Amino acid sequence: MKKPAKLQKDDLIGISSLAWLPRDLSAIDRGVDRLKELGFRILEGRCTRKPCSPEEKLRDFHDFISNPDVKAIISVRGGWGTLKYLPQVDMGLVNENPKIIVGFSDITTLLLPIYTLAEVVTFYGPMVASNFAKDEPFSVSSFLDTVSGRLTTIPAENGVTISGGKATGRLIGGCLSLLVTLPGTLFDFDTEGAILFFEDVGEPPYRVDRMLTYLKLAGKFRGVKGIAIGKFNVEDENGVIDVFREHFEGLGIPVLYGLKFGHIPDIATVPIGVRAKLDADKGTLRLLEPAVSD
Repeated sequence: MKKPAKLQKDDLIGISSLAWLPRDLSAIDRGVDRLKELGFRILEGRCTRKPCSPEEKLRDFHDFISNPDVKAIISVRGGWGTLKYLPQVDMGLVNENPKIIVGFSDITTLLLPIYTLAEVVTFYGPMVASNFAKDEPFSVSSFLDTVSGRLTTIPAENGVTISGGKATGRLIGGCLSLLVTLPGTLFDFDTEGAILFFEDVGEPPYRVDRMLTYLKLAGKFRGVKGIAIGKFNVEDENGVIDVFREHFEGLGIPVLYGLKFGHIPDIATVPIGVRAKLDADKGTLRLLEPAVSD
């Protein structure tokens, strides 16, 4: 498994837009300005601010990957559409040029396959228009700490211990409704010995139940060491928590709900493929190794 080089002041960040563009393009300006304030240089692609064909979007992404000056690639925002690009992503090129690749939500379908097939650690974290454009100090501090190699701890926000205990394993996961699109495809993922993490937005309990049932039938809970659930941004949060209890209380592994990542303000950066310790009693998820190389 390859780790990208740590991000430092004055490094060049490419701004990628494989999913949606924000309705308000000024959000990109605000996010870019914040990254510049943090000391980074910015390179926008041809598709950073305008609708493009799939071929044009992929060209931007591959250009960032092959450019030796680009040290990180941060997505503009999520939405939908990233999955359709997967067959054309040059995983060999990504493996040969490991970089910090950051995003969440729909970007799950880029991050997890890159970890699985290109064997490069990726980062489930803040995006330009979704987080850096807003006043989110924890998003910024967690991102900077993680991409500089610090061993960060992700706290729970009004956490709920579904099942107590502690576990260690590599972090595998993303947005729940995107995770269920990958099993049975060429981009399937392995959860054996992992801490599975996930979160989502706007999903009612019956849909969460359906997705978890599918993952169970696909064998994704078999051999999992622990389950770390981000705070769901949903109308019926108690109903969703009840679904988690039904699915996970009998697994005999630690399961914690309410960790501070995903579709909520001020989010942690969660590196995919890095060893971590879940403490479902204390309500924390702590990295056990740096997510980047020196």
